[in-house]
Amino acid sequence: MCLLFLGPNCGIDGLIIPYGQERVTSDGQVCFCGGSSPYRQRNLELTCHPITTTPDPNCYVGGVLIPEGEVRETDSGMCYCLRGGSNPEINCEPLSTLPPTTPFDGCAPENKPYDKCGFCDCGEWTDWTWQCYHPTCMEPPCVDPDYSECCPTCPNGPNCEVDGIVIPYGESRETPNGQSCLCGGNDPYRKGNLEIICQPFSTTPDSAYCDVDGVLIGIGEFHEKDNGALCYCDVSLVANCNFSVHTTPTPWTTTPEGCDPNLKPAEKSCTICECSENKWICGSAACLPTLCVDSYKPAGECCSVCPNGSNCREAGVIIPLNTILPVNGSAECQCVQNNPREPPV
Repeated sequence: MCLLFLGPNCGIDGLIIPYGQERVTSDGQVCFCGGSSPYRQRNLELTCHPITTTPDPNCYVGGVLIPEGEVRETDSGMCYCLRGGSNPEINCEPLSTLPPTTPFDGCAPENKPYDKCGFCDCGEWTDWTWQCYHPTCMEPPCVDPDYSECCPTCPNGPNCEVDGIVIPYGESRETPNGQSCLCGGNDPYRKGNLEIICQPFSTTPDSAYCDVDGVLIGIGEFHEKDNGALCYCDVSLVANCNFSVHTTPTPWTTTPEGCDPNLKPAEKSCTICECSENKWICGSAACLPTLCVDSYKPAGECCSVCPNGSNCREAGVIIPLNTILPVNGSAECQCVQNNPREPPV
């Protein structure tokens, strides 16, 4: 079954690499799709390096890297890397069959241990005894994880904790000591990247902030830097500093309350103009990428929407998120979401 990854990704020589993952290309390179912000195209970064020609404790099967002494699932089945390097020794078994029959009873099916969270295998490479391999689980990026599954999950999403108060990622809460604390960070799905930012409580509530050279501005707010650049805080908590400033031409065109409305620049579609410090500030509306293949922009709206929810397309067939459909009459494909930062529509 093929998997179609919905979300940010990179491409090289026809190979699609989901954000945060690596693949081996046809010319023998290992390429990683990374970057500081997966939802900004210019921030995606593809790094590649040749696979070392010196002996190393790794095997490669169909683009899948298998450390020496470990088992990985590949297109060829479940493969075990007995010895890596320039002359690797690899043993692969179909997923639907047991290892070859041996004169030893250790690999008998009735001796196979039950392991809910591991893959158990038996063969020559395990000295004809059943051995179980477990997945490597990431540390959950939350303070209230659920350990009922094989790997801990965060049922309430990524969050932080300050003085006993649980703060969802991207939101702020007032603490007993009179501070307003924000749970932020550049990657909410890695616990080490979560960051708590606290400041004296303000009577003006903000659910999230952007940091512009040490100055925190709320979503939808502008801030002019010392060099004249104007920054706007969008919903992705990333400051966009590519806006223009229209200054009123003479002192008598302003009033104590702000800018002269008669001199306000004409707003075009998806352009916002606001008065700040007696200056007209205009910038384009910020839109997040749509997670579907049939998005459209409604009349009078600035951003595209997904009328049928999140989905993928393969061979002309539109597949809804988390749904498996047949493609080309035989192959089954599933649309999955890769490292989401925003929830599906």
